[in-house]
Amino acid sequence: MQLIEGMRAQVRAEYAGTPADAKYQYVRNILENKALRHAVNYVDAAVVVTTMHASKGLEWDYVFLPEMMQWVVPAYTTCNDCCFQLRENRTVGHKCLHEGSHVPQSYVDELCLFYVAATRAKRSVTLLASRDRVNGKCEHKTGYLSCFASIPGVKAFTPESLADIVVS
Repeated sequence: MQLIEGMRAQVRAEYAGTPADAKYQYVRNILENKALRHAVNYVDAAVVVTTMHASKGLEWDYVFLPEMMQWVVPAYTTCNDCCFQLRENRTVGHKCLHEGSHVPQSYVDELCLFYVAATRAKRSVTLLASRDRVNGKCEHKTGYLSCFASIPGVKAFTPESLADIVVS
């Protein structure tokens, strides 16, 4: 409902003085193309929750990316190739071994999506992960930070408290 209200505010602001049929065509185009997310700039909310895909073209001061863990981002199929084929069935923390000519397309696709999400922040991006994860068989396993956290320019650290990640 907030996005619908945001779209109404957007149409009033950006299409003032425009004929009604042009406004109608614009609203119809938004709804037919499932592009309502572009009205998020007109939503008065302190926190916006969206997917990485839906964040393209938008930006905020702060972005939090949850579940930035191995087996989640990149996804299971990409990590499976890396961990089990390249590491002889061993996992080695968040060190990714996709190098040279052995970079699968799934890794490149997920890296591009990560780039879209990370570049939505004007001030800072925080990657969130846990030390414990539950696998597909409901077994508790050690959680490792996504290999994307080891990309040059990304600084990973373990905060002591919430104050360590919230910038004032």
